[in-house]
Amino acid sequence: MVQQVADWSSNNMFQLNATKYKELRINFSKQKSDVDFVISNEQCFELVTSAKIAGVTVTDDLKWNARVNNIVLKASKRLYLLRLLKRADLDVKSLIQFYCTCIRSILVYACQTFHSSLPQYLSDDIERIQKRALRIIFPDPTIMKH
Repeated sequence: MVQQVADWSSNNMFQLNATKYKELRINFSKQKSDVDFVISNEQCFELVTSAKIAGVTVTDDLKWNARVNNIVLKASKRLYLLRLLKRADLDVKSLIQFYCTCIRSILVYACQTFHSSLPQYLSDDIERIQKRALRIIFPDPTIMKH
């Protein structure tokens, strides 16, 4: 299969960057099998335990901890910007728009691929970010009830 991709790229004058080749082995058996490294154009693929595919971190154990940790970290950094906007007396509508476009979009990106298989503690981490954003936008909980 690897050779077919290499042949296709060569035939269509598409140059592959050999330094970016990665091999992610997913194996759930207790005994690790000795499998040869994947080689293309006389170069071995780098063997990795996780890889980012279209912005989604996938690990060799197919657990989502790394993905959730990445998005929580990224969203937390943007919560700081939300706080600054709140301190600058930006109106609630604009704060909500910032939240939806800059924070929530990170939390829900590609969630169809991982959310149904998240353990509760990871789902809670994502939910915690959303609650923090709500407390910044609406510091008085009685405002949200009306």
